[in-house]
Amino acid sequence: MEVHHFYISRANGKTEVAAPPELIELDLIEKFHWTPMEIDQIPLGKLQRLYIAMDQREASQQAASEIMARRNKK
Repeated sequence: MEVHHFYISRANGKTEVAAPPELIELDLIEKFHWTPMEIDQIPLGKLQRLYIAMDQREASQQAASEIMARRNKK
């Protein structure tokens, strides 16, 4: 339920809802092939900050790509 709430909040433009630890762990396993034991060695607060940074980086890269695509159409 927390994962659903997180994604719905994001879709509605609300960024104050923190990603659930399970979602962070799943993303790190999928993206970097880290094991749960490796993830457990990193404090949750740091994982949450990394997750926010990764999420923001992806959003910023997408926005920059859209701006560049519009410039190239002119």
